[in-house]
Amino acid sequence: MTGISTAGKPVNLGQLQQELSAGGLNIPAGLGMHDEFVYTYDGDGEAADFAVADQLKVQEVLGAHAAMRDKTDEEYAVEFNDANTSPQRKQEIRDQMNGLVPREQVPMT
Repeated sequence: MTGISTAGKPVNLGQLQQELSAGGLNIPAGLGMHDEFVYTYDGDGEAADFAVADQLKVQEVLGAHAAMRDKTDEEYAVEFNDANTSPQRKQEIRDQMNGLVPREQVPMT
């Protein structure tokens, strides 16, 4: 199988590529994923293994990766309707849901 196993861990490919770049790895062809394997691409656009010299670092970054996603409208609604939610927090939720400020990021599960 091509690539490195995620061991079933959720992965956000865009976020992972940024983390790899921050870790000193340049992956210009981008990342792909099939089943639970993350890989890069070769010059012909085909799935390819990471360079041998980079594999340990990729595994290290993947191990520390905590995939994030935008909070959903449903999650905001539950929080908004909670009697313990302050008026200030309700305004923050309104602003996020209406696109005035970026949505909160929560871990993918």
